[in-house]
Amino acid sequence: MASRGGTLSASFLGGRLTVAVQPSFWVVAAVLAAASGVGGVRGTLLLAAVIAVCVLLHELGHAAASLAFGSGADVVMHSFGGSTRSRGADSFKTWQRLAVTASGCGVGLLIALATAPAAVAAGALRLTGSADAVFMVRATHLVNLYWSLFNLLPVQPMDGGSLVATVLRARYGLNGARAAHLVGAACAGAAALWFWAQGSVFNAFLIALFAVGEVHAFRRALSLSPADEDEGLRRELAGAQTAWEEGRREEAVRRLVDLRRKTGRGAIHRAATVLLAHALHLRGRERAVYELLKPLRDEDLPFETRLLLQEAALRAGDPGRSLRLGQANFQLRPAPEIASLTAAAYAARGDGRLCAQWLKTAVRKGLAQPRLVLRSRDFDAVRETPEFKDLEGSLGEAR
Repeated sequence: MASRGGTLSASFLGGRLTVAVQPSFWVVAAVLAAASGVGGVRGTLLLAAVIAVCVLLHELGHAAASLAFGSGADVVMHSFGGSTRSRGADSFKTWQRLAVTASGCGVGLLIALATAPAAVAAGALRLTGSADAVFMVRATHLVNLYWSLFNLLPVQPMDGGSLVATVLRARYGLNGARAAHLVGAACAGAAALWFWAQGSVFNAFLIALFAVGEVHAFRRALSLSPADEDEGLRRELAGAQTAWEEGRREEAVRRLVDLRRKTGRGAIHRAATVLLAHALHLRGRERAVYELLKPLRDEDLPFETRLLLQEAALRAGDPGRSLRLGQANFQLRPAPEIASLTAAAYAARGDGRLCAQWLKTAVRKGLAQPRLVLRSRDFDAVRETPEFKDLEGSLGEAR
């Protein structure tokens, strides 16, 4: 067993199975146990142990099915319970995907069924003679029953949602994947309302978050295209990314241009566009960068690409988009360079007051050589405004 950053990990079956347990998993198990109202430190610790073991057995159920189909499996226990990755999932047939997905809840329901007779306090006490054992047997029954039924809700990323998505995608392709998200959003919304009516505010809030996630996933699925289902195009994208990482930039650019032509839209097209934009940025072709990224939604871009577009939009004469990106980017990373670019966008719009405010923020965040930055032509449009002159004076700028 190895430990890294508090995460415990171990390999089994000659490396075919790995299990990693993150520290957050223990914290959440303890919080759930405490929230159950079982009472007392001893009862809380016993219930936390039961929850941890039951969730682990659920994930091992997924792993066992993967192993049975000849694939290795990697189990990770984390703050949302756990997840299992089948290493050979890409080669699985539809029925095998369904079997792997269903096996976790299958194991849980079998354990719940097996412990049902012993969960009766009198019977368990007669068998064990231990009050703690009675408590743990009953907890094992209830946790497996609840966790399995909860996971069978047709809401992704829970197992029920994955089952629905697998069936619909196999039958209807990309439209099936979109429909699965709509089903998930509707079911999660209905479940949230039911929990709310029952007075279970926490569960209602939790399920409502899943509903929101399904709506966002549906919106992302709308941006996909049939080309995204093409394994050959996926390999071409991977090849272009490898060429870029290995320094074969000209080859990568040729591949990316060709890939954009073949796809037209969708996730692969977007990924090729983003990588091509970074290549053009290195060549100083900001106008071309802007034209490439302009049709894409800001929220669909990686953060580093949004930074790229913030500057490209400013240089291309679109200060409005540069401003929107700057404000959002600064919230995620309050860096002086982002604040300085946002100030330049306000200057392009002739707003000396807000330009000066953002420049002050940039200076406060540690802007290098602020006097030199203020001399930039980016600020010529507001140089004579009182706010800008005051800022220059506060920095001891010689006029």
